[in-house]
Parts: sequence; structure tokens; C-alpha cells
Amino acid sequence: MNFLNSPKFVTRSLIGAVGLSAIAFLGFAESASALTVVKGSDYWKTKNGSFFNFNDVVGNVEFISRPLGQWTPPGSSEPLKDSKGVTLNLKTDTVVRRLDDITFNTDAQDGEYGVSNVEVVALSLKSKSPVRYKGSLFNIFIDLNTNKQSTGTININEDRTFFSDFTVNFLPSFHPVSKGAATLSCADVFGTAPCDNFSVDLHGRNGKWTRRITEKVIQTEGPSQVRGVVGDINANIHTNLSKTQTDFFVIGIVEHDAGGAGHHTVRTAPEPLTILGSATAMGFGTFFKRKLGKKRQQDKA
Repeated sequence: MNFLNSPKFVTRSLIGAVGLSAIAFLGFAESASALTVVKGSDYWKTKNGSFFNFNDVVGNVEFISRPLGQWTPPGSSEPLKDSKGVTLNLKTDTVVRRLDDITFNTDAQDGEYGVSNVEVVALSLKSKSPVRYKGSLFNIFIDLNTNKQSTGTININEDRTFFSDFTVNFLPSFHPVSKGAATLSCADVFGTAPCDNFSVDLHGRNGKWTRRITEKVIQTEGPSQVRGVVGDINANIHTNLSKTQTDFFVIGIVEHDAGGAGHHTVRTAPEPLTILGSATAMGFGTFFKRKLGKKRQQDKA
């Protein structure tokens, strides 16, 4: 039984307000022959239009962001903090780590590119409106399946383009609107075997990125600026970059596809850089699908 059939997921990555000091770090010369995109994290926010289709269980369900708030990264013992030691209250709902530095020769005639492994380390969504299941109203939450790593790769090109492929393993849960009612786990609703195989394959193409905070970078809501020194995997802004190092800021149009199951395009809305700060944003859209294990498919054959 196909519980989850080609829902769409649309997100927006965020980098919070960046002062002039940060811009100075990013404003290095373009003439260096070698350039390294340093590893770090990208913080995303889901936007309106994201949905899952649970077919005859609860039908088509639209999802919105459920902010991470005071989020503790994997491998850490305490929540993220800003440069002053104050705990960050993230308004983003998804975090993707780029696990490897990428270095290429900017003077190469044929263009250079590099590949980094990626891991999705946070996912937090909520149904836009309550859904009715067996006569009661529930809000559906989406979280990562922590029993399975959500991994893939990103290809970053010297010509300021990129593409990515990765799988997100996730779990829905049903939270009652009425007080006193019980929360239902994924297994309570769908059964253990289907819940072991809820996943999404993300295929991003024609993405664009920049080294600088520019007019093409748009302002976005909420703090999502995580500073750190080079090597800090949780940072999206590294404060001690050399002239041959850069962070990774995504701009423009990003398209994602799910192998013919659907297609979605997100366009950013450019706004000018301000003296007080700026932000970068990207969108990505795709279609979610549930993948059954080979054994389960054979059993149904």
C-alpha cells in the first residue's frame, strides 16, 4: 500500500544579519588561483507550498516550518551559541552539513569543481492545519529518523554553480489537538515496516552560489547566523577566512526533481544590501516518496 505518494517539500536556507566586519572577511580578491570552499552548515527554512500525500490515511497534508529553537547539534553537549555566548534561538527547521573542504583552481580553462559529502542533521516540520484521523484531529510533525543517517553529496563548481543529491530519512508523528489524548507514533498509524522506509531523494540542479554578500542576496527573517573559526562544522559564517578560502552562499533559482515524479522551481526575491546587515537565501523544491525495502516489494509481488 502506497501511504506516501509524491509530496512536495520546499525550503529556504537562511543566513542571518551580517555586519560590516563579516563583509570585510568575505570581500577578498578574486584573483587567487586556488580557492577553497570551507566545510560548514547550511540552515534552511521551509516555506508555504510544502506537502505530503498520505493517500487514504489522511490524504494530502501541507507542511510549514517548525523552528528548531535552542538546537543542540549532533556531537555537541549544549545548544548553539552566538559569539557572545548567548544561546541561539533558531527560526530555521533544517540543517545540512557540508562535511568536506573543496579546493579548485580558478585559473583553469575548462572549469573546476569539487565534491563534498553532506549530511542532513536536523529536520522539523508541522502540518499547516490539523488533520482528521479516526475521528480525532491531529497535528502531524515531521522529524529525522535518527536510526538512519541522511547523507549524500554536493558538487560545487568554480563557475559559481552547484548540484546536489541526498536522501533524507524521516518519521511522521501525530499530535492530538485535544488535551489529554495520546500522541501517535509513526508505527501506531502506518505500522513498523513502512516507517522504517519513509525517505526522500533530493536532486538539486542549476543552483547558483556566491563568495560575497551582494545585492542578489536577500533579507530573511530570524537569526540564523552561526559564526565560528575555519573547521567549525556548525558555522555558516567563518570569521578567520584567508584570501584563498570562502564560505558558501546560495542565491538565485534552484530546481529539484524526483526522477520524473515531479518538478519544482523556487525563485528568490532580491533585495539590496543594507548597512545594518544582510542575509542569503535559497529555495529548493522536490517531491517526497516512500521507498519500500526490496524484501517488502518481493513480498507484495
